[in-house]
Amino acid sequence: MSETFLPPFSIAREPATAPGVPDLIADLQAELDRHYPPEHNFGLSLEALAAPHIRFFVARDAAGRAAGCCGSKIFDDYCELSRLWVAHGARGHGLARRLVAANEANARAEGRVVMRLETGDAQAEALGLYRALGYRERGPFADYWEVPTSIFMEKNL
Repeated sequence: MSETFLPPFSIAREPATAPGVPDLIADLQAELDRHYPPEHNFGLSLEALAAPHIRFFVARDAAGRAAGCCGSKIFDDYCELSRLWVAHGARGHGLARRLVAANEANARAEGRVVMRLETGDAQAEALGLYRALGYRERGPFADYWEVPTSIFMEKNL
């Protein structure tokens, strides 16, 4: 049984190493490992999430527990959404939507007009969310390559 999180929820920019966040990243990675072979897993490590070009946002519940997270990599002409995860006990409160919105707002504030992402074909909920938020499929970008389980998307901000 998953932990139950208590509203209201707040979202703020925090380091990926903030209390509770490594557990969220570990849960996300365990989920991805169940669906994809290692060579199809492109998720950033906690160390990589600490890089200066990463912006990371955390959703916390009324008790201050990390309930969700999402980051973005800032490039010269776009941003890339990465590591979106909401704990099972915190779902149904719109946190994924709010975390993506926080990253998009930050990207716009930093002068970027495009958000891109890579996700897996087994992530039906994520794909539905991204499509509902206006993301459209595209080909690989940056240093990604075509793999049968990857879906690449982007949105003009």
